[in-house]
Amino acid sequence: MIGPVVKTATREPERAQLRREAHVLLRARHPGVVHVVAFSDEDGRTRLEIGPIEGSPLADAPPWDALDALRFTAALARTIADLHNMGIAHRSLRADHVLSTDDGRPVLSEFGEATTRADEADRHADAEALRDLVELLARATTPESRSSRAGAALRSLATDLRGLPEPPSPAEVAARAGRAASRHARKRRRRTAAPRRHRVAAFAVVPVIAVGAVVLMSRHAGDPRETGPGIEAHSGAATDRSTSTATSTSMGPITTALRIDVGGATFDVGQEGDRVVVADWHCDGEPSAALLRPATGEVFVFASLPAEGETLTGHHVATVVGAESIVDDHVDAPCPPLVVRSTDGIDHPIGER
Repeated sequence: MIGPVVKTATREPERAQLRREAHVLLRARHPGVVHVVAFSDEDGRTRLEIGPIEGSPLADAPPWDALDALRFTAALARTIADLHNMGIAHRSLRADHVLSTDDGRPVLSEFGEATTRADEADRHADAEALRDLVELLARATTPESRSSRAGAALRSLATDLRGLPEPPSPAEVAARAGRAASRHARKRRRRTAAPRRHRVAAFAVVPVIAVGAVVLMSRHAGDPRETGPGIEAHSGAATDRSTSTATSTSMGPITTALRIDVGGATFDVGQEGDRVVVADWHCDGEPSAALLRPATGEVFVFASLPAEGETLTGHHVATVVGAESIVDDHVDAPCPPLVVRSTDGIDHPIGER
């Protein structure tokens, strides 16, 4: 465990730095950023207390499984991209300032040099630092996983990033790492999966028991795991157990997600309290569903809408603390942005799906 960390200052230069750090952290309020427990600035003394993290600095982390390292890379890059979208740049991204939680999530710490008015140079500095961190992760994989396909994908990513004259944006790094992790996770599952007839039988009970269980070990913003709520298609009208106030259009928002009606077809998806929006999330001209679980802040996207009797599993793309709704202003547009709005009115672009 790291922390809790308490920082105090009595001299004005150090007090000003603590005020700035507290301001950035309070503005960020992001699951990939350490959180403020208490802050005071009075009687000639400034005090900032940061909550504990179950984990260790990336610099001290044990060797990685290559697939986990790809997932960590995607989540780390997406966290940095989210901060940039808020106007925040860290400006001091190093291995000892990136924490790895016990469940494999990245959490950024040490925001003393950060700014809430990031310019192009600030974002460029973060992108350069991210490139170095990806190289570190590629070197830190176990010998066994280094020779795996996921290990090769991670090394390829690090080599390509180093070969570019300018570092790509964190959002681009998150997208590439996320796609690679998703691809190799599917391959790994296929190698270890039960016979298909057993899998189909297991999926069939998802809508009956809880209409989609959520994996407990969730990760932030960009975790490429394909686990989460299920969605199953049905023929006929919705049953009495539904609490849905769904639309009947081909795309659009659904206020409650036990059973939705899309273009005359009905679908079981998620659980009561979830928020679902149907749109062309994959930019392929076909409708698919995005699901927000406000209780946890988790966001899932489905590959498509299933055929009758088919069950699909949601792809976990982000976790947004305090999430309230999916912004549905542009759901009828081609390739609409996926944006989650939190209770404080801040919009969080999810980025690559």
